Amino acid sequence: MSLDRKDLRIKLDPDDHTGLTLLAESEGRELADWAERVLVRKVDRPEREPRKPR
Repeated sequence: MSLDRKDLRIKLDPDDHTGLTLLAESEGRELADWAERVLVRKVDRPEREPRKPR
C-alpha cells in the first residue's frame, strides 16, 4: 500500500524562479517535476557532516 503524495507550495523571487525554470528546461523537464526530483534526492541522500578541522 502506498501513501498519498502531498502537495508542496513555495514562493520564490522572480529571479530565482527564472533560474530554476532554466535549469529544469536544460534537462528537458517541467519545473515541478524537476524540483521534486532534486528535493527527493536531497532528502534521500543528505550531505555528510562537515569535516572537523585538525
